[in-house]
Amino acid sequence: MGDTGHTAPTSSTGDAAVPGAREATLAGGQLKSTGKRDVIHIPRPVIAAAVPLIGSHPAAAPKADHAGPMKHRSRGFTLFELMVVLALAAVILGLGAPQFRELTRNNRMVTVANDFLGGIQTARTEAIKRQMAIGSVAMCPSANPDATSPTCLAATTRQFNGWIVFVDTNNNCDRDTADITEIVLRAGPRIDTDNTVNSHRKSIATGACISFAPTGFIRTDTGRTSATRTLFCDERGNTKQNGIDLSVARGVDITATGRARITRDVTEIAGWTIACPP
Repeated sequence: MGDTGHTAPTSSTGDAAVPGAREATLAGGQLKSTGKRDVIHIPRPVIAAAVPLIGSHPAAAPKADHAGPMKHRSRGFTLFELMVVLALAAVILGLGAPQFRELTRNNRMVTVANDFLGGIQTARTEAIKRQMAIGSVAMCPSANPDATSPTCLAATTRQFNGWIVFVDTNNNCDRDTADITEIVLRAGPRIDTDNTVNSHRKSIATGACISFAPTGFIRTDTGRTSATRTLFCDERGNTKQNGIDLSVARGVDITATGRARITRDVTEIAGWTIACPP
């Protein structure tokens, strides 16, 4: 009584139906659940593989266990290449060696002449500065300019291969080593210590003394001939330097007023009363 004739549906396994679940018939006899699902038997969603974030770098692919065979090229020189390099080096040396030797000889001559000119200027400056009533400042050739107490060569000497500038208190252009007042002001080292037959530096002058008065003028009353002209030469003599119209020799000329200069004029040097020594 009161029974509507409907019974609750049961599952095929005999389990009781989920309370409140309803089913609807779809086309083809399929059933569609319209009630609450059984949360216990709902399948979990499948999570796909992780996708890299935007802007991130993908993981580097694993390297192979070993790389394939590589071709190794030889880094050495062949015999032909080596011979070419040696031939070029020989040509360069053949062209450059004579020029280098010429440059070396010219530089040596420049040094010799400039040092001698510097000694003359020192003697003249000191004579003017000291204003000695008696005596002078002189320059003479010396065989031992580097000694502790250097001396002057004989009055007959005409070669300034080494020289000294000193205070000449007795005005004889000969340094007295016993006189402590005749101090050495400057010395020029010898230029002929390493001379050979094929390579040498020599000098020749018109006298053996260069002496200055307090006025800066040349003094001629020292008892020695004044060296107003001095010539420095090497094995080339008074010849023109390669490429220019100047002599390889250096001539130093001093005027009566005491001013000195260096000349490389071939014709002028040839007109002097002195010539390059052999």
